[in-house]
Amino acid sequence: MVKISVIIPVYNMEQYLAESLDSAERQTIRDELELICVNDGSKDSSLEILRDYESRYPNIVVIDQTNMGVAAARNNGMKAASGEFIAFLDPDDYYVKDNCLERMYEAAKAHGAKICGGSYSKDFGDRIQFRWDGFYGTKNNFEREEMVRYEDFQYDYGYYRYIFERKMIQENDLFFPLYIRYQDPPFFVRSMICAGEFFRIPDITYCYRFGHQNINWNEKRVCHLLCGLTDILRDSAEAGLKDLHKLELKRLRKDFAPYIRKNLHSPLVLSHLAAADAALRRDWTDEDPALAGGAMALVSEALARKEKLPEENASLRSKLEELREEAGELERSAGDERTALAAAEEERRRLEKEAEALKKELSREKKKNEDLKASVSYRFGRAVTGPGRKIRDVLKKH
Repeated sequence: MVKISVIIPVYNMEQYLAESLDSAERQTIRDELELICVNDGSKDSSLEILRDYESRYPNIVVIDQTNMGVAAARNNGMKAASGEFIAFLDPDDYYVKDNCLERMYEAAKAHGAKICGGSYSKDFGDRIQFRWDGFYGTKNNFEREEMVRYEDFQYDYGYYRYIFERKMIQENDLFFPLYIRYQDPPFFVRSMICAGEFFRIPDITYCYRFGHQNINWNEKRVCHLLCGLTDILRDSAEAGLKDLHKLELKRLRKDFAPYIRKNLHSPLVLSHLAAADAALRRDWTDEDPALAGGAMALVSEALARKEKLPEENASLRSKLEELREEAGELERSAGDERTALAAAEEERRRLEKEAEALKKELSREKKKNEDLKASVSYRFGRAVTGPGRKIRDVLKKH
């Protein structure tokens, strides 16, 4: 039985790929582990490395696809998975300890958890950070083994240090939205909301390599970032997760503000920013002075500093008001669509249950028919009527 399927999306990672795969193959649970490596149209020697490992390790499966993005690669990997749980490993990261997957699996099974995770480490090249202070310390460092309600945790980063029950993923149709940036936090948050709780262990279960990435924050990446943030703003509002809701706005206003500001000349970015603003629970965010003004405060600040924008300030303000109204309408429309989708999903599940019931009924009828054929009275009847049937067949021929 495959206990854990590890999904590894690969794109041009020849420099780190072998170290990542080796860390997975050293796992103590290796004989009950499958590695599903999805080559996403790599142009370097990544595919050759994957094929070499596939030829040497029977638990490695390589899927080769045209470049579709990391989200599609992970989704296709999940579709091919057969493990009881699913883990995610990026090809430039690695497992620090050889027993981390086994520790998470055993803890999840022992406590009936649909999600289980451990502490997080970060490789800066010249040093590895194992501990954090303050707010991030409470989220990245787990001090003891215990079940935790997600409403008491409310965090969005670090999905790769957890394992997720595959059945839960399938039943709730969980997947990575097809964004080129910020596609993993929405998946993680939705998984946590579905599970409601997770089991945590103090072990370091993942090492994230940092410093080699070179991200060009162009219009498309900023738009996809805003889509991911808006997804979580909507999900957190619907689930009543106030702290998470405010955290997403803080990320927008602080962590990602420099990249958004550089793209405020784009009407598309402004439209996505307005959509994020429309998704806010103002009764939550406005109580924090640092979050007053919502997502559109970035534009107000830019206007106040008279940063270079494509339109004159007066016309831009007018356009922003229009965008706010459009975003409000889009949000209401999205709510109607989500309701319709939920109804359609409920109908699909009902039909699946009916189909399963019919399948079971057919199976029972087939069993009854087989029992009848095996019965003494049936065989006797066939023997008695046998000569008559033969005479009938002869007469038909003549």
